[in-house]
Amino acid sequence: MRQTLRGSKETRLEAAIHVVSLLVNQKVLFGKGDEVGLVLYGTHESSNDLATDDQYQHITIKKAIAPPDMDLARDVLQIEPEGEQADVLDALIVAMDLLMKRQAEEPKQVFQKRLFLVTDAATPINMEDTSQIVDGLKQMDAKLNVIGIEFTESDANSPPDQDDLKFKNEQFLGRLIDEVEGVTVPIGQAIEMMSFFKAQPPAQRASFRGLLQIGNDLSIPIQSFIKTMVSKPPTAKKISTVAMEAAEPKSMNVIKDTSYQSTTDPDREVPVEERIKGMTYGKTLVPFSKVDETVLKYESEACLKVIGFTSASKIPRFHFFGNVECFVAPPGDTTAGTALSALIRALAETDSVAIVRYVKRNKSVPHLGVLHPHIRPDCENLYYNSLPFSEDIRQYPFAPLDPNRMRKGLAPSQAQLEAADQLIDALDLVQKDGEEEIELFKPKHVYNPTLQRLYQAVQSKAVHPNDPIPPLDPIVAKTISADEEIMENAKPALEKFKEAFPLVKSAAQLKEKSEKIYWKDSIASHQVKLDSYVPDPSKKRKIGENSEFSEFSLENFILNGVSEVGAIHPVEDFKEMLGRRDIDLVDKAIDGLKKRIVQLVNDSVLAQLYPKALECLKALRQGCVQEEESQQFNNFLRELRIYYEGKRRDDFWQSVKRHEVSLIHFDESEDSEISPEESRNFFKSVKHDVVLELKPSKDDEVDDLFAMVE
Repeated sequence: MRQTLRGSKETRLEAAIHVVSLLVNQKVLFGKGDEVGLVLYGTHESSNDLATDDQYQHITIKKAIAPPDMDLARDVLQIEPEGEQADVLDALIVAMDLLMKRQAEEPKQVFQKRLFLVTDAATPINMEDTSQIVDGLKQMDAKLNVIGIEFTESDANSPPDQDDLKFKNEQFLGRLIDEVEGVTVPIGQAIEMMSFFKAQPPAQRASFRGLLQIGNDLSIPIQSFIKTMVSKPPTAKKISTVAMEAAEPKSMNVIKDTSYQSTTDPDREVPVEERIKGMTYGKTLVPFSKVDETVLKYESEACLKVIGFTSASKIPRFHFFGNVECFVAPPGDTTAGTALSALIRALAETDSVAIVRYVKRNKSVPHLGVLHPHIRPDCENLYYNSLPFSEDIRQYPFAPLDPNRMRKGLAPSQAQLEAADQLIDALDLVQKDGEEEIELFKPKHVYNPTLQRLYQAVQSKAVHPNDPIPPLDPIVAKTISADEEIMENAKPALEKFKEAFPLVKSAAQLKEKSEKIYWKDSIASHQVKLDSYVPDPSKKRKIGENSEFSEFSLENFILNGVSEVGAIHPVEDFKEMLGRRDIDLVDKAIDGLKKRIVQLVNDSVLAQLYPKALECLKALRQGCVQEEESQQFNNFLRELRIYYEGKRRDDFWQSVKRHEVSLIHFDESEDSEISPEESRNFFKSVKHDVVLELKPSKDDEVDDLFAMVE
């Protein structure tokens, strides 16, 4: 075991200690209810219950079978080579004896027994009477796993650096493994598998038992199990630093003691009967008693009701969230199984899904979800995913991907499209081996690197509390790094992509940021003057040389801030509201000017107020371009057309056409999806009639209305 591994500076013993340490750490972190024992062979001492003068020599029970702890993890790291020879089968028999004695302590308890034998098979083995070992393992129902150190590969000849004894021992252990239906794992593969900390999956228990209700007349008994769930880091607990420094601390836990003191009398503690919850409403606390909570609390009964059926293509996958549950019929209920199978097959054949209302427990929150059919040769079931409500969905507008609708200068060339296609193909993680496709990055085989790093840090600090946290394990780091072979093969495609999309430095120079002056520094240097905080109406702050809103200064906003689009000067009020920086009034200004336009048109005597309404419409268009609110203007213009064209106020709409106040296109505003051609042809397109209600505002004062008519 002192020999160095091929292609490594690590010895065989160090590799064995490494894999055993990983196994023990896994059990310490996640092996709740597991018990572990450790037997060493090749030691100076012969500390085991079977040892005699000439039998079971140089075998030591390092730890009897017991729950794993950090003492065992530290002891494993302190194992040193002792140079004695021992029979690996004798060590295996000693380990089996430990298992039998532990089972005898609780004969009625059912244990899952497993033996891990870590060996290089380089010492002599007594190959007689192996039937005793095989019969003993089968009688105990124990599994045997052999972790082989530099074992010969099954499809290769004996390497020249392996002696005949080692090769014969490997062949013997292989036959033994076959007889007991065990598994042999190479040391490198074992280290790679155990380097990933993986929590044991929870016991599968039905999370819901009830009826799948379809209408009022059909109900199918059903139960659900959790299929996938979010893996979260373990909850950290607070420990007492005072107890850590004590010689013999009774407990390291921190106990929280909360008390409520009176605001009028801080020395008086408020008893429980005088306390009540308070809900914040602005800066006010509103008392809320338990009676109020009970009255307002929504209570629902556990159920799974089908709301309706729809095509699977109408439910986008990115709307799924939460855990995935698997619904099946109760075991033994053939009637429910037949009914559920019919539903599953009908959904699969029509490519449909069921939208359901799901309440998992009584008095719990109802969820909106979707049931997908899933059919395999050995099972049929429904998968459940939660769906968001309308207020949970955020719609973000993006520029169109269609090159014909992109802004001029932004549409990619054919060479750029080809370069992007080649790069995507070169970085494909699905490789073809003949007719078989091999996926190089399977999510089920990739563990969360954040959790792996956390578990590694916890394990390291537990064993070596004074050492710094080590770097990320290379095996874990490899899974979150780009595949070297793929990146090497993708170099030509990357170079072509780089040439097709050259990066040019912008000629614009960044303005130098002025040094920040803090209030306390200004006071210390006596630079603060109260007069400087009084706005001077004669001074104007320059917003932009070409901006039509430059006549409105910040000082004017503070002195005469406009928050409504008035009836006398609606355009000026609209511009001032858009220009305010102390508060966001963009939406309010747009809505207000829309109402003024409708009011001016509807209240106009003949065409008296049309010019003013047209001026407001032009100002609304310009403001929506400036604030990138093109959709609001375009929708409003379509509504005006439907409401006025060919009807009572058609003369106003003809005035809009003559002045060519059309839709905002994406050359004017990036948020628009309208092309310049669509904008030019807007007045030529066919009108689609819908029922709309464009009502003028009713909150104007009488004086404003008379002033507007005058």
